[in-house]
Amino acid sequence: MENKDLLYLKYPKPHFVEKRKLEADEDEEVIDETVGTSEGILPDGRPYKVEFWQLEDLLLATIYFSATDVSDCTKSELEKYLQKNSLVMTKGDSLRMQCKKCLDDAGCEMWVINIILRQDQQIYASIKGEKN
Repeated sequence: MENKDLLYLKYPKPHFVEKRKLEADEDEEVIDETVGTSEGILPDGRPYKVEFWQLEDLLLATIYFSATDVSDCTKSELEKYLQKNSLVMTKGDSLRMQCKKCLDDAGCEMWVINIILRQDQQIYASIKGEKN
């Protein structure tokens, strides 16, 4: 077994089988399109996945990574963790983000972090691997 394989045992790679879809009321039209994905490994060996979404005038990113060893982090601590590891760069004082934990399809606890990157022409943050 390679060292790289050992890291995946400690920090499982996010695994989701099917795409989650937003639901709209019958009289609403929601334009929801995945515009890209990115994957990588953070400096601590933790694999991550980013999905970029276009929702009307918003560009959003959803970041998934293992909650192992960071399960009890606060929103502020997660924001610092993402910036310290150069995955997210903020263009203001703080990130416009929401975070929660969930189980992926392999049963591993993952952080799911949604970040507003842009709204209209206003840029709030950028993410490593984002294509402009």
